[in-house]
Amino acid sequence: MNQDIFNKKILEILEKVDTGGMAVLLEHAELIHSLADHCRETPLFQKGYSKGAETFKDFTAEEIYNQMLYKIVHSPMQAMASASVILILPFVSDALKVAQAEEKRLSEELKTVSGIMKDLDAEEDRKNADRKQALKEITGGE
Repeated sequence: MNQDIFNKKILEILEKVDTGGMAVLLEHAELIHSLADHCRETPLFQKGYSKGAETFKDFTAEEIYNQMLYKIVHSPMQAMASASVILILPFVSDALKVAQAEEKRLSEELKTVSGIMKDLDAEEDRKNADRKQALKEITGGE
């Protein structure tokens, strides 16, 4: 991927910044992961990987993303802004994958809880119907 295409794709993400952190990341997750894969192949990223891994090990995807935006905005030269993306975006991607997995786990858990609630509601409805039937039999069908 040449630099112009890379920059255009990054701008595609950055144009959506006004919608807010994690929403942007989730909306553009596929593009972020794809660009991050490209970044990982660069000598610049490979050289800076260990420092980045240590720096961002306890950060969320949104925190790392915000750090990347800060670096881009405060870079005195375009080359430094691009380097910031190359060095940081793979860590955004990694943290985003963790967040997506957690979101999926929570969604499955919610489905399970929802199923249990439906079963409990159905059981309660059945018990209420049985009570009404018993009450009818006791009162003679009134």
